[in-house]
Amino acid sequence: MPCYTINIMSVELSMRNKNLLLETLGALGFRVLENDYIIKASMRGQSISMNLETGQAELPQSAQGLFNQIKRTYSGKAIQQVAKKRRWILKQNGNKLTATKY
Repeated sequence: MPCYTINIMSVELSMRNKNLLLETLGALGFRVLENDYIIKASMRGQSISMNLETGQAELPQSAQGLFNQIKRTYSGKAIQQVAKKRRWILKQNGNKLTATKY
């Protein structure tokens, strides 16, 4: 019987923009390996495997906090990208963003 157990989780991944995801991971300081639609990111001994084709991510339960950080940063970058394209001004109040048209 092993003296340790690693619980692996599988979660739904709604990040379909590969370039934006790679930019997000780089900005957060992850080491990234990519192969077509599979991205493996690691930081501080934690590893997350993301399959963009199936929309699934596999990670140890202990990496849930890192994965949440990736999702928050990705969402922020996606909103900034759309705001720039539509010429909106973003204003942040705490956790909320307000978009105003020029």
